[in-house]
Amino acid sequence: MTSSPTWAYDDDTDDDAYYADGASTNTFQGAGDDGDDDDDDDDTYYNQDDYWDNNNFWPTMSPTVSICPEADTPATFSFDGHAYYFNEREVTWGEHQACARQWEGSLSSIESEPEQQAIQNQIAAQLGDSMRTRVYIGQQKVNDAWKWADGTAVAYVNWATDEPMVNAQKKRVEMNFAANQEIGKWIAVKGSEWRMGIYKK
Repeated sequence: MTSSPTWAYDDDTDDDAYYADGASTNTFQGAGDDGDDDDDDDDTYYNQDDYWDNNNFWPTMSPTVSICPEADTPATFSFDGHAYYFNEREVTWGEHQACARQWEGSLSSIESEPEQQAIQNQIAAQLGDSMRTRVYIGQQKVNDAWKWADGTAVAYVNWATDEPMVNAQKKRVEMNFAANQEIGKWIAVKGSEWRMGIYKK
C-alpha cells in the first residue's frame, strides 16, 4: 500500500515539486509555479489533482514509499503482553487498518486506564514537541454500537467532552494529541481524515 493522497511542495529552488521524502515529481501540472509572476510560491503545495494552495499542508511521502510495516517489523513498544506499532504516516482509518493487518494486528483496542496511559505516554514521547495531531485507534461504530476492530469487548472508554457526537457519518475514533486540548481523549470522526495510527497485536 502507498500513501494517499499525494501532496507535494515547491521549494522554490527549481521548476519541480517534491514529496516529503525528497523524491522529485513532475507529474503536477504547473508544479513550481503558483500561477502568478512573483516568487512567493515557496510554501505552495500540490495534490494529485494539480490543485495548489498556500496553506500549511504538510506533504506526504511519494507514492513509491510503502506506509505499512511488515509482519516481522519490530514493535514500537510493548505493554501487558501486547506489542504496539506507532505508524506516523498520515492516511485514513481504513488504510491504517489494512496496514495493521499486514503487521498481523489491528488498529489498537484499549481495555483499561493503564493501557490507555501506556499508549498515550509512548505516543507523546514519540511526538515530542510536535503535539499537533490525532491518532487513529481501533474503535468503530457498527449497527449503532461502538466496537473494537480486533473483536475485543468494549470494557473501557475515554471520550472527550461532548463525545461521541451524534452524527451518522462519524463511525471511527481517534485519540487527541492536539496541544491545549484534552490530550489522550477520544473523538468520533468519519475516518477519511489523514491521521497517524497505533496498531496492536
